[in-house]
Amino acid sequence: MRNTISLLLFLLYGVLVAQESFYDDTVNLVQVDISGTKPTDIPGIMSTETDSIVKTLQQFNSSGDLLKKNSSVYVKDYGPGQLQSIALRGASATHTRVLFNGLEISPATSGQVDFNTLPVYLFSSSAINYGNASFAKGIGGLGGSIEVNTAQLEQFTGLKGDLGISLGSFSDYRAFGGVKFSSDKFWSNTKLSLRTAANDFSYTDITQEGSPEVTQDHAQFDQTGISQNFGYRMNSNLELNADVLYVNTSRELPGTMLQSDADEEQDDEIFALQLGLNRYGRIWLSKNRAGYDLNRIEYRAPSLNFYSEITSRKWSFRSENRIEIDQRTSFSGILNLKSEEAIYNFIDESFHRTEGALLLGLNRSIGRSLEFGVALQPVYSQDSMVLWLPVAGISFNPEFISWLSLGANYARNAKFPSLNDLHWEPGGNTALVPEESDQVEINAMATVGTLLSVDLMAYYSEIRNWIQWVPGNSGIWSPENIKEVEQSGISINLKLNHKLQRWNFRYIAGYQYVRSIDRELNKVLVYTPEHMAHWTIFLSRGSFDFNLAYQYNGSRFIDAANETYLPDFDLVDFGASYTFVIENLAFRLGGEITNVLDKPYMNVVWSPMPGRAYRVYLTMSFQKK
Repeated sequence: MRNTISLLLFLLYGVLVAQESFYDDTVNLVQVDISGTKPTDIPGIMSTETDSIVKTLQQFNSSGDLLKKNSSVYVKDYGPGQLQSIALRGASATHTRVLFNGLEISPATSGQVDFNTLPVYLFSSSAINYGNASFAKGIGGLGGSIEVNTAQLEQFTGLKGDLGISLGSFSDYRAFGGVKFSSDKFWSNTKLSLRTAANDFSYTDITQEGSPEVTQDHAQFDQTGISQNFGYRMNSNLELNADVLYVNTSRELPGTMLQSDADEEQDDEIFALQLGLNRYGRIWLSKNRAGYDLNRIEYRAPSLNFYSEITSRKWSFRSENRIEIDQRTSFSGILNLKSEEAIYNFIDESFHRTEGALLLGLNRSIGRSLEFGVALQPVYSQDSMVLWLPVAGISFNPEFISWLSLGANYARNAKFPSLNDLHWEPGGNTALVPEESDQVEINAMATVGTLLSVDLMAYYSEIRNWIQWVPGNSGIWSPENIKEVEQSGISINLKLNHKLQRWNFRYIAGYQYVRSIDRELNKVLVYTPEHMAHWTIFLSRGSFDFNLAYQYNGSRFIDAANETYLPDFDLVDFGASYTFVIENLAFRLGGEITNVLDKPYMNVVWSPMPGRAYRVYLTMSFQKK
């Protein structure tokens, strides 16, 4: 609780400072646009984009690490290089859809993405769509969705490039490099990310007598990632683009504190190919994208003489159209189609499914301050099941308070069972029905130029037919629709920019309260912390930059009866860098210390996390017109 109070004091300090000063320059750390919470196409619904400064500092890391530093979402992290899953608003990781340039890349098999397989550097931007903000992106995101994007219109003409290398504790070596080219008609953006780490950190093993210090072994991590974005402007209204993403991850799976002889290994492969055609017009806006993605997991356990390979393939199409009927009225139509297949080599079987959804919506403005929107999204699966999912939103921007925006929204969403849920051998259950949710949200956003922005969201949600794997009479686990879950919560985010003499100051902070209850048991869901918080302070003067970051994770129950829990923990990170120029090349030499206070903690029970760690890095960038 004292950590939560500390965060609220920081928020209050930011507001007080904002009342006494005006920001007239950008933080020197990076010369890029600053992003934050923004309205979506449906009135009264907001989406949160990743802060660009935080993204720049996290270029060597995974997307899961980025979200830890830039939001108050809970990242369930099994350790360096291991599984990172994200649950939004108290839902499960399978209720978080992951979108690459607007098309879903969550595998059809498990339905969830490992964020350690998505290097930050490969993407130009990312965003979090909490709750109903994911509705227009397609169904299934009962908690929300995460977007990572490479398809981005370049606003310069010429050549850009960058390189980076970092050396860290526990034999952790990372590198990246990329080149961008843009002309009046054509642009290309190529990126490469490399990482290798032994992850041989020491930790206190509390399961052994005397709690000795031991070194983690069998935790090698190797990763190569490539992204490529092409674009061509056919004329002032038409734009073609193509995108390729490939990430190959090989890792050893270390044992827990209760397992000393682990020998499992896993290879993950992600491949995505997309083609897009966009039409920009004063009356008609159309964005169309078709894609293919493959997600392959190869698992080996030599001591058990076991090998498996699971492949998920998906063909997707999305067409998003908006027509301005008049100055006050617009019509939108969004079509989502996908055909997916799961291939299980260990049973020599494959399964196929198709889904489709068509969202039809109408937005209408009333005066200068009020706008409302309604939409209906019929959804179809190959099982001949049709669901009718409504959404409605309203936003109010008072003329007399131009810096304030208020909103409210409601949506019904649904998620079909994953192909693992339906067909896993043994235990799959083809009688499962879709999970459905109803969620209502109110929100407020205050923006004072580039000086200050604050957003507040409060929500209530009910999820029916929650799918959970449970043991049967024969001892075989099988999924069933057994839960009704009630979720409620609030979140607040703040960003402040300030300049004091020669110092540039930037402050971001967030707090989230989540209550996710199993109605039958009246108990909190496992691994769902009620309190999450973060803040980061950036200071810049001349060529020097400093940042101090704080994260707080509340306690998590690890059993359904709420009798056993992991204690809360908080972490402090510090970083500094120096920028210098040699001819036309800009260099940044920096370093960071993570877990400065060297606190022992576990994010997942019996999975140790590293103590204090160090990293130094050097990046170089250039631009030629």
